[in-house]
Amino acid sequence: MTIKLENRISMYYKVVEFFSNHLTTLEVTAPALTATVGNFNTQMSELDALMITANENTSGYAIQKQNYRTDMQTKALSISSALNAYGLISKNAPLAARAYATKTSLNGKRDTDVLYFCERLKSMADTNAANLTDLGITAGKLTAYGTAVTTFKTAIQDPADKRSEGKAAYEVAEVKVDEIDETLKITDAIMLAVREEHELLYNQYRADRLIDDNASGISTPDVIEVIESGNVETLFEIPYLESRSFKLNNKGNEPLQWALSVDGTNPSGDWQSINANTSSTLQSRTLGPEGDLLIVSNPGDADATVELTLIE
Repeated sequence: MTIKLENRISMYYKVVEFFSNHLTTLEVTAPALTATVGNFNTQMSELDALMITANENTSGYAIQKQNYRTDMQTKALSISSALNAYGLISKNAPLAARAYATKTSLNGKRDTDVLYFCERLKSMADTNAANLTDLGITAGKLTAYGTAVTTFKTAIQDPADKRSEGKAAYEVAEVKVDEIDETLKITDAIMLAVREEHELLYNQYRADRLIDDNASGISTPDVIEVIESGNVETLFEIPYLESRSFKLNNKGNEPLQWALSVDGTNPSGDWQSINANTSSTLQSRTLGPEGDLLIVSNPGDADATVELTLIE
């Protein structure tokens, strides 16, 4: 799981808990929350199932496949030795050569190659079954060997199949995350509508909706940019959402200013200052009343490197 996805899912769980505790109170004021939160909870259950599949440890399938291969090869060596001996006894050099194998030669083959050899060996053994009894290969041994070959053949693609299944589930999970985000935009709007009646719960909801950058212990900036001295530059573009937050890290030696903008040059509200070698996290509604562009102004005498992290 990527860091960003882990952080986002961590936020989702906080929202699940919030509505678990407070939906009964809020839906009295806004009955529409009932269906919206129900949809959100259903989507979360679907996401949970996908992530369980996506994160399944497939090493057990590889170990199981190897155990099946070892069992098949052990039985194959007995069959091979008996067929080789019969070929030598009966002066059938082609049979003796085709049946010959060692532990090293079998270990050196790829899964598919060793399977093909063991299947051919089974066919030769069945054809010569009557002649192998005196060499210690009973009908029971041949049956057990055939079962071992079939078992390995069935399991040979299990690890790859499970890895593919996990990858596919992860891709579907990313789509599900987009669906959940769309649902939460609706809850955002409804919660804003009931803010006057439920100010405390609204503030708690907004806090739970912020993505925890430290959920995974690591935070990677979305943008790293050098803002040239005397310039105003657009650092990021994303549709305006008043509850969205941005974290800006000023790594320069002089203060900078930042804001949201409509035109990429002028702030839609007041410039927000950020001191040298500090970071600041602000919501969109603080950075500006509107604007899809996040801009940074560097009025200083030196270029400054900034790091931006989007927090939804």
